[in-house]
Amino acid sequence: MIDYRKRTIVFSSTEAPKESVPFETQKPYLTVKAHLGGRELRLLVDSATPGLLLFASRLGNLPADLEQLAAGQDAPMFTATGTMRARWFHASQVRLGTQSIGSQMILVADGDAGPEYEFDGLLGLAKTGFQKVWFDFENGLFGWT
Repeated sequence: MIDYRKRTIVFSSTEAPKESVPFETQKPYLTVKAHLGGRELRLLVDSATPGLLLFASRLGNLPADLEQLAAGQDAPMFTATGTMRARWFHASQVRLGTQSIGSQMILVADGDAGPEYEFDGLLGLAKTGFQKVWFDFENGLFGWT
């Protein structure tokens, strides 16, 4: 369990999370299914990414409920493979499984994770509003409060 408020990580059983969804493994990665604008997306769970990041090449047309922020809000992204252009959007509703995580700021990047990876973006944990997150490997669940 990662507790963002206390800045601690616990490697034993703790209280159960309020919300949880099954995760899938794509060794060595964990992914969860998210829903945005009537579309199901597979997101890599990533504790280092600050928020939600989607790859434009995996989306095709953008989901209808994404509202692009002002053009001045565009941001270059610097990665190990070079620089890519990204744009900020606001989504009024994002769900993990059937559970809402509310409205979210989303960065849509022109790059891609690569064709060998089967995920559409990253679920960054630090800025999504989670206070605590759990990884239950025995039951294959990702949980949060």
